[in-house]
Parts: sequence; structure tokens; C-alpha cells
Amino acid sequence: MSESAPEESNEIPVRTRKCPKCGKRYSFRSVGQWKPYPFCSERCRLIDLGSWLNEDYQIVEPAMDPDALGELSDEELMGMFEEQPPEDFGH
Repeated sequence: MSESAPEESNEIPVRTRKCPKCGKRYSFRSVGQWKPYPFCSERCRLIDLGSWLNEDYQIVEPAMDPDALGELSDEELMGMFEEQPPEDFGH
């Protein structure tokens, strides 16, 4: 009797996140397939959008001093624009 290697699963692992609007924990498999991401529902997504449109949220200062951008290498600049969701968004 020979043992065969275990089959690799093509299934995408389940991720669990906390909704930044209501705090509810929810699970999903893929950001691309979870339309309201990073929210738990379309309702929370729309409530958050309404808050932005009502100017309830404000960005009070730039995240980085524009003069400091000239001091960064091309690799550092490109690294700033990579889209990678945080490991536990909203936690």
C-alpha cells in the first residue's frame, strides 16, 4: 500500500473581519467577491458613504508632507501604492 500525497485544496480560505461602521464580525472568502468590503453589508457601506457626503468625516492634514516625497526612492514610492488589505481590517 503506497501513501499518496494529500490533495491540495483549491478552496479560498475564509477570512473574518470586523465592520468599521457597526462593529459586527463577518466572514468572506474573497475581497473581489464580497461587494460591500470592508463593510459587513450594503447598508453599512451606504451609511458610511452618506457620512462622507454629509462631511461628517474630514481629512484634516495630508498623510505625508509633500516635500518629503522628493526624498523617497522610486521603490519606496511604488510600495506606498500597493493595495493590500490589512490582516485584520477594522480590529
